Formats: sequence, structure tokens, C-alpha cells
Amino acid sequence: MIRCISRVVCMVLGGILGAGCHNSTGAVSEYGMPSARYILDGVVTARATGQAVPGIRIFLSRDEHPDSSTAATSGADGGWRLDTTTLPCGEDCSVVTADVDGPESGGIFAPATIPLQLTQTRRGDGHWNWGTLEQHDISISLDPQALDK
Repeated sequence: MIRCISRVVCMVLGGILGAGCHNSTGAVSEYGMPSARYILDGVVTARATGQAVPGIRIFLSRDEHPDSSTAATSGADGGWRLDTTTLPCGEDCSVVTADVDGPESGGIFAPATIPLQLTQTRRGDGHWNWGTLEQHDISISLDPQALDK
């Protein structure tokens, strides 16, 4: 009798714990999270003058949600480079800008969203590693931030 109860308890616990290993799509999740390496670079300029804009933060974004853990900052020449491994962003990848230093870089610039057209340069393993995705020479032209009165 005790042996039978032990088996039932083990099956119930196994069912509960096993169900915790399934994600919302029904696929079994084993260890870790999917990831992809993104290598991006470009230049940030002021649209009106064509001058380089330093001090602009560039974030990788998925589905219009900037990832604050994946950011680069434009330098004195407006150039920036982002080389990061993070969750894959699928088909809706973009970069989003934020002016973090305000008027110090020649004005206050409005945020911008630039859709990406990524090229896969290294294949992943087909499971957790989605490989390396790259886009180079991304041109970001910023407009001044409208001032609220």
C-alpha cells in the first residue's frame, strides 16, 4: 500500500515538475535561453547640418522595446559599434536612439527608431544559439527635440 502511494506521489510530482519545463508554444525548454550575437555599427548625424552627434545612446530593440543591456554610445565622430550577445529579436529588430547628454553635444535630439536589415554571417546550432547577425554603416540622422511650452 505504501509503495502504491509513493508511486502516485512520484507521478504527480513528476507531472507537475515536467509541466514546468514547457514554454507557451509547447516546446520543451531544457537549459538556458536562446541567444544571438549582434554586430552593428554606424554613424549618428544631425539631419539639418550633417554634423556628427556624440553622446547618443543606441539600443538594440525588439518589438519596439529597447534593451537597456545592449547599448552603445556615439563618439566624437558620431561613430558607434555594438557587439553583444542577447535574446534574439526575430524579424522586428531595430535600433532606438536616446540623447543622454542633452545640449552638450550641440542640441537636444529627438529619439529615433531605425529598422534593421540583418545579415546572418554565422549559423547557429539550430537550438539555443541563433548565430551571428550583422549590419554595418547604419546611418542615423536625428532631428532636434521639440520643446514643450
